[in-house]
Amino acid sequence: MKMIQRKLDDIHLDISNNVTKILDRQNLHLAYDLVYHSVLQFKFEGRIVRKGWVEAFVVGDTKCGKTEAAECLIRHYKVGAISAAENASYAGLVATCENIRGRWQITWGAIPFHNRRLLFIDEVSGMSHDDIGKMSSMRSSGIADITKAKTSRAEARTRLAWISNPRPGHSVGHFDSGIALIRDLIGKPEDISRFDFAIIVSANEVDEDIVNAPSRLDVTPKYTSEMCHNLVMWAWTRGPNDVVFAEGAEEACRVYAKKMFTKYSKEFPIVNAGEQKIKLARLAVALACRLFSTEDNKHVIVKKEHVEYIFHWLNKEYDRPSFGYDTWSNVRHKMSKLKNEAPVMEILSLWGPAVVQQLHDTRQLHIKTIADATGTDDQVARAWASVLIQNGALISYHTYYFKSPALIILMKRYLGSPEFLKEDL
Repeated sequence: MKMIQRKLDDIHLDISNNVTKILDRQNLHLAYDLVYHSVLQFKFEGRIVRKGWVEAFVVGDTKCGKTEAAECLIRHYKVGAISAAENASYAGLVATCENIRGRWQITWGAIPFHNRRLLFIDEVSGMSHDDIGKMSSMRSSGIADITKAKTSRAEARTRLAWISNPRPGHSVGHFDSGIALIRDLIGKPEDISRFDFAIIVSANEVDEDIVNAPSRLDVTPKYTSEMCHNLVMWAWTRGPNDVVFAEGAEEACRVYAKKMFTKYSKEFPIVNAGEQKIKLARLAVALACRLFSTEDNKHVIVKKEHVEYIFHWLNKEYDRPSFGYDTWSNVRHKMSKLKNEAPVMEILSLWGPAVVQQLHDTRQLHIKTIADATGTDDQVARAWASVLIQNGALISYHTYYFKSPALIILMKRYLGSPEFLKEDL
């Protein structure tokens, strides 16, 4: 761990001073490096992981160096591209189908065009949730399909680094957590889950004196453009048989994945039980490539220490105040349990199945909603709401209430929902 950190500090101090001129943003440099040095495929637990390339999301305030760093690395590494603002759409990124002189022609977008290479997708805040959702299958499979007047498909195994500011009029500080910010930008949980990781860069994380300071010219250039280019090309030419997990590395992916999906709430699925060990493996392979972990210049040796570093780095990024994934998850975990189930069940029993079903199907509850459904007055409804709030069953929000996940589960149990009973088993 310490050796890895020292090496990365050495690399990124050099790169930040001599290439990007973006100071004290080690997390930003490492995020881009993990995308750059990922491989297309590798073997893990006896099978080939067919999506080995990394996909990251970098979001933050303007003037934090997100786009500038990307442009500088493209020039220094001599590979990669950045999408223009006008291409930040489904048509620009995936494909268009046009009728030209009576014949339908397909023009592939930036992602298939850069197949097997790397693309920075800038200006994500200008994209609609619908356009992002249309790319979900392609992001998962690495195949771009178009089924309009003409049907065709193309490989789209493209390393992707999505870059975004908050939507116009907002800043990182406008949102109570990074979860709310990313949801606002991306939309559906399944589209969020496609990212291997996300980081948030906030304007107030780096002191203004450092931001406005000149480059530290005492850092002698060490990682030249040629060296960095050759290393990226080496990573990109590694096949499944060239990636070797050393003893304990695969087990570390499983152990640390479990720790992460236990710590972080599944309601925000960038960490999820079904995929997290593979995400850790992808990132550990990329880190091993970035550090040229090899014994014969051919095989990438992924060590337990690489997995451990990625685990701690992700936790550090997700627990930053600007992201708040840990705090947000703690609240969700508490909401998944009632303080005292007995008084809540007593209220459900008083209401009866018909009322419970009606309120279960109602997203937002008001005092009047409860009163009308139960045939009582506002005073009684307010007393019930008070008991439910005190026991973690209702969450007060502005002028109305949300049902907590724990109350929804209890309602299903009370109603004898086959769907719930099956999940509970």
